[in-house]
Amino acid sequence: MSKIVFISYPKSGRTWVNKIFEKYQEFSKSSIKQENVVLRTHLGYGGKEIPILKKIKQLDNPQYVLLTRDIPDTLVSFYHDEKVRKFRGGAKGTIDDFVLEYKPLIDEFYDKVSTYDFAYEFTYERMQILPMETILPFMNLVYGNVDLLSLKKAVDYCHFSKLSILERQQKEDMAVSANHQQQDFFKTRKGQVGSAADELKPETLKQLL
Repeated sequence: MSKIVFISYPKSGRTWVNKIFEKYQEFSKSSIKQENVVLRTHLGYGGKEIPILKKIKQLDNPQYVLLTRDIPDTLVSFYHDEKVRKFRGGAKGTIDDFVLEYKPLIDEFYDKVSTYDFAYEFTYERMQILPMETILPFMNLVYGNVDLLSLKKAVDYCHFSKLSILERQQKEDMAVSANHQQQDFFKTRKGQVGSAADELKPETLKQLL
């Protein structure tokens, strides 16, 4: 089985997708371990990427999968993440200043991935509307024949509203430190499509589109 490189920009929904994989593994009891097949990367645009990028360079003919998200929503989510976790030194200035500063980076990322040949591409927005249908082709690349009942159970369990409650009750680990949780930071913040329009000035939105 060939390795799969799962590419996304930070705050595009990768943790959510990975949680669905984790729960599918638990419910289906598959002998195939997703972590042995899938290498996840932000192509250097996230934190602590050097080891995984070295592994990817050594792969022989991997398959590539791309997850994308609306750019304004991604940048707004990135702002709230950076305010607490400070991977790039923290969010300075207003939210509008921040998203305009980081827009060239996300443009650079999408220019880079435009050169890849992807086995599958999917979006955060379609995951919100049709999660099972959207993630199934990716699951098929990893597992071959997918147990649809186990997948439905995993997708239902990981519905954003449910996962948000479970994370806050500390019943699901979303890789957020206790210190950050004390600052009211959680991976499942809003998860709404188009929420950037509620937080950014209209003129800022125009510059991002």
